[in-house]
Amino acid sequence: MLARTPLNALRAFECLARHRNHTAAAKELSVTVSALSHQMRKLENALGAPLVVTTGKRFALTESGQALALSLTTGFDRVREGLANFGRFRPLRVSVCPLFAGALLAPRWQALEAAMGEELELRLDALPARSLGGEIDAAVCVTTNRLASHRRIDIHTAPAAPVAAAPIRDALHKNGDSVLWLSCTHWNDAILQWRAKAPSAAQPRRSVSAEGLASLHTACLQGAGVAILPVDLIRGDLQSGRLVEAFSGAPHLDVVFALHFPREALELDRMKRLARAIVQTARANLMQAPT
Repeated sequence: MLARTPLNALRAFECLARHRNHTAAAKELSVTVSALSHQMRKLENALGAPLVVTTGKRFALTESGQALALSLTTGFDRVREGLANFGRFRPLRVSVCPLFAGALLAPRWQALEAAMGEELELRLDALPARSLGGEIDAAVCVTTNRLASHRRIDIHTAPAAPVAAAPIRDALHKNGDSVLWLSCTHWNDAILQWRAKAPSAAQPRRSVSAEGLASLHTACLQGAGVAILPVDLIRGDLQSGRLVEAFSGAPHLDVVFALHFPREALELDRMKRLARAIVQTARANLMQAPT
């Protein structure tokens, strides 16, 4: 009988029996009420017995329906439990922007794992979110509209400002057209926000693109141009004079780093615990850093 029993219809019946309401069950299954009713008729025909009795707005399971619902609920509960436990036997694979990791996570990585309560597998990637849903479970990177298809938990808001090597800053003020503005993938939003807030003298003119925030930082250190960077992630460079703010007194932008993960991720509690551990570790590193 199993070979000719439609499995989708069994799932639909289990959901209907649990909700005792066609509309609620159809919503959980992301189908229409008529499609759900079609599945019920298909299942009853396959089993050769009525499972549901509907009179007006009243809904009831037949004796056969009650027996089947009990068995299916137990079975699907075990399936849900198995899926929830899937992946707990290996470390979470977390891809992180190198600039964020170097400034806020790496100095206290053991403390991060202790706060998380389990081992983590850290991967540094210029574009952390590009492998989400594949070999990566979660990514720590700047939030942009391009990542709207993923779920996210905000973990750090960083003030960002245009910075440059001192000679580039001086050249910028003498002849802004001669200086390149550096941008990177998923970072063009920062330049657009800067255009809206900055004085006319500080408007970006010519720009080139790098791959990722870490590459942007390296290019800026090497004197390639001006880049908008999170100032609390480059404190050492600013304190040593390797980089300087390009415009004294200019407004800062707030850029948000978030933990991104696929919408279908089964372990939401685990992701929330990871986000809390990252926030705790990042704050500890910021408090310890010299001002």
